[in-house]
Amino acid sequence: MLFMKIIFTKYRFYYPAILILLLLICNESFSQTLTGKVIDKTSNETLTGASVLLKETGQSAFVQLDGYFRFKNIKPATYTLITSFIGYEKLSQAVSVHTDEKKIVDIRMAPLVSELADVTVTSSRNAAEEKARSQERNADQLLNVVSSKAIELSPDLTVGNVLQRVSGVSMEKTSSGDGQYAIIRGLDKRYNYTSINGIILPSPDVTQRSVPLDMFPAELVQRIEVNKSLTPDMEANAIGGATNIVMKEGSRHLTFTANLGTGINTLFFTRPFSGFSNKGINFLSPSELYGPQYVAKISDITTSQLNFHDVKYPLNIQSGFTLGDQFFNHHLGVMLGGSYSQQYTGGNRLFYQGQGANDNPPNTPAFSNEQTQQYSFLQSRLGIHSMFNYFISPDHTINLYGIFLQLDNNQHRAATVTGLGGSGEVDYFDRVIYDRKRLTNVSLSGKDKIVKNLTGDWTFAYSAGSSQTPDQLTLETYRETISTPLLKLSNLPSTWTHSEDKDKAGYLNLKYTPLENVTITAGGLYRSKDRNGFYNAYLENAGVAQPYTGINNAVFQFIPYPEAAMGLTNDENIYTAHETVSAAYIEAKVMFIKKFQVLTGLREETTDQSYVSMLSSALPGKSANFHYMDILPGLHLRYLLNDKENLRLSYFAGISRPTLYDLIPSSSSTDAGSLYTSSGNYNLKHSTADNIDFRYDKTFSGTDYFLIGAFYKKIVNPIEFSTFTLNGTAVTANNADVLYGPTNPTGDATNYGIELVASKFIGKFGLSGNYSYTHSSITTLKDNFGNINGSPNPVFVNQTRPLQGQADHIGNLSFLFKDVKSGFDAQLS
Repeated sequence: MLFMKIIFTKYRFYYPAILILLLLICNESFSQTLTGKVIDKTSNETLTGASVLLKETGQSAFVQLDGYFRFKNIKPATYTLITSFIGYEKLSQAVSVHTDEKKIVDIRMAPLVSELADVTVTSSRNAAEEKARSQERNADQLLNVVSSKAIELSPDLTVGNVLQRVSGVSMEKTSSGDGQYAIIRGLDKRYNYTSINGIILPSPDVTQRSVPLDMFPAELVQRIEVNKSLTPDMEANAIGGATNIVMKEGSRHLTFTANLGTGINTLFFTRPFSGFSNKGINFLSPSELYGPQYVAKISDITTSQLNFHDVKYPLNIQSGFTLGDQFFNHHLGVMLGGSYSQQYTGGNRLFYQGQGANDNPPNTPAFSNEQTQQYSFLQSRLGIHSMFNYFISPDHTINLYGIFLQLDNNQHRAATVTGLGGSGEVDYFDRVIYDRKRLTNVSLSGKDKIVKNLTGDWTFAYSAGSSQTPDQLTLETYRETISTPLLKLSNLPSTWTHSEDKDKAGYLNLKYTPLENVTITAGGLYRSKDRNGFYNAYLENAGVAQPYTGINNAVFQFIPYPEAAMGLTNDENIYTAHETVSAAYIEAKVMFIKKFQVLTGLREETTDQSYVSMLSSALPGKSANFHYMDILPGLHLRYLLNDKENLRLSYFAGISRPTLYDLIPSSSSTDAGSLYTSSGNYNLKHSTADNIDFRYDKTFSGTDYFLIGAFYKKIVNPIEFSTFTLNGTAVTANNADVLYGPTNPTGDATNYGIELVASKFIGKFGLSGNYSYTHSSITTLKDNFGNINGSPNPVFVNQTRPLQGQADHIGNLSFLFKDVKSGFDAQLS
């Protein structure tokens, strides 16, 4: 008793705390947890962000990323749950909570539908992450979808940077570090295509067929679809895959959103941005302004852009808006969106320029000089798009869509070149490039119900891509030795390049549904492409070595005169080219016992290509014509284990056409870093491939999912950059006609790999990631330096290697946080 009394007395100050704790324990024993899911009544998709109100207590909760809402510490009773979500009918539901029960309820909401006189408008949630997963799960082909919500959460400003987070996709990047061209499953950009709202776009790039994806502001995009396999109704020019960019759509009620942001690149904490003004630049060369026989004057070459200015802590700008509404009793839908950004980027690099190779030890690189390079980039990106939807009746709609994109890139590269092996001359190169790319697309499309069970859709489209690099200047100055203080002036080469690519296309698709589980589709397309390229160059010479005290004091002349003052008006890179593609297809889709879907069909594509260049008529390849036809079968099997799990097996035949520029032997275009002259190849054949895919996918909820897949590709006539001869003779070290450029290596190429994608959310936190492994094999010629078989000269040997541009391992990981109540979203990638 004495011991107990001492203890009780010692802890008398804790009486209130112990009493409160006992009361809480007692209260908890009479408190329950109410948990539930809110789903779409028709699609069973989780409605993340839906609001649930507990009427009797006034408590509210939101559906979190894991698909659930929770009310904790509620007493046993009968409650009324009032659930609301934009685009859905408000729902009131009674729920009884009993003692010692963890109550879980399902709330099924119906989409809000407005019945009009002759048109039905339903809510659309295409932007939702749940919708993206549903599209992947229900697609006929292998598909990866990036929703607008995922784009909004990501730190990426362009489509090119968003795509690098898709499984099996890596990006070829620009000098400024932005993703520009997609490499899908280890296959170069030439094996893939990009479409916007289903329409393949021309390229504004001077040499490529591919569309630069850094032109697309991410905020204008509704979703991005990456097709890993092709069905017969899709264009076949994609062995690796096809990227379809779906732009933002309108709203059924007045909607206006706007954003404005700023930031700074941390690179410019350590050094200033070195920029220039492009106001005085002439977009056309002197020969274009005054005719091909014009003898240029020094004053015709603008040099004001060589007056550089430093900017400390330059601020980036990101802005955009979207405006949408419907008029005339919801018959006419209108949407207008815009985006403008100004980004300062740069880089510091150390580069060693090669000078062939050594033969002692054999086949080791030799270097001639060391270069330090400092880049300053100013990118201005403008995007405007609009859409008009007119609902004539429930059976007939017409859509008019237009988009304009412009990307301006100011680039200043300051390079210092120091010779290795002594204290020789030091050269300085200030290169200024002002590059403007534009992309325009206008399309008129419609959907019609022709008769019962027969529908059709059609599209007419005009698209144009252009690129201009006017008056590109490289100011060359030097010091005779490292220790010489006097800076002298050398040369000032200037070049003009531009290209234009225009497409006119028509599409028609007919769909017939004779039975509920049978669909037959047929259709075709016709597209006419016109492309041209221009190149002109002048060389302004400083003459005698004059001291350099600033560009405004420099004196240049054309040497020799007048030839150097007339530019290169007959360069082989000046050309016109044409391409037509016509296609027809038929496919059938049948669902057996509501679990096994078979989609099969056949596609025929006919291609005609031609070009005329400024190459001398005395040389072969001044002009050429090409014609080929491909019959391309496809078979796609899908077995539904349940409504959340799929097994897929697919086969499709695809092709890859050479770009028109690849076919033109432009031997005057020389890559300074290559041992060979870069040239097009009019003997180039188009590639064909057989593609097999297998995939298992499972969706646990709207945001939790897992998929694993494997693929195999066999490519006939792959196109790689390698050595070749235009006359088809064997490539040897003593063959003076050896060129470097696109060619078809002897033998086929193989490409195979695996892909993994997973996502898991718990409450407000989520983890998402993907991984892919790709392996390919191709055998091509390479030059081997060293004393081989008694010869000190380089010889050509066969090398088995991966396809150019491939990365074996690609991975992405993202941590996400979403608080629906506060509206705060964050992502660490």
